[in-house]
Amino acid sequence: IMPARVSKPAFNLRDKLTQLDGIVPYEKLPSGSTWLLNHTTSASRTNVSTNSTWTSLTGLQIDVTPRVTGSKLWVEFNFTMELHSAINGLHFRVHRQSPVGYDNVQVYLHSQHSHWSPSNAWTGPGTIYLTFMDEPNTPLGQVVRYYVQCFKEAGDNLYSNYGQDESGIQNLVWEIKQ
Repeated sequence: IMPARVSKPAFNLRDKLTQLDGIVPYEKLPSGSTWLLNHTTSASRTNVSTNSTWTSLTGLQIDVTPRVTGSKLWVEFNFTMELHSAINGLHFRVHRQSPVGYDNVQVYLHSQHSHWSPSNAWTGPGTIYLTFMDEPNTPLGQVVRYYVQCFKEAGDNLYSNYGQDESGIQNLVWEIKQ
């Protein structure tokens, strides 16, 4: 009996990457991999002039198309607010639409802002950060839209991005593979 010799070909990473055209498909990346889906800025300004009514903030909207089924999305909205009269009870919420134009779902609510100034000497509330994790579970290729609304209980003339700075509004969405 003659022994058989079996040899395994050497693994060549360069050859494997060449087979992939240098691009690793998102579904082949390991769990925990993260990539930026979209980043937008806006110079828009919105006056939240009505009390006890939700007002959509112009420029605080972002559309993304997740690349992997079942992934999580880390959503960030960063913007400034300035008041011109005493306000009280300031609330923010974020809605998700998917498909766009349908299925409005509130995915985030932040109601812990209560800024007021009887003397009107203070023009806060300053910079607002809204950050949260979402699992939209949408079909691949379907666009997901996030947008921000503001509600004030009392007061006048509360502005988002009052100075209309070119990057006064920053919106980001990261995708995290599960």
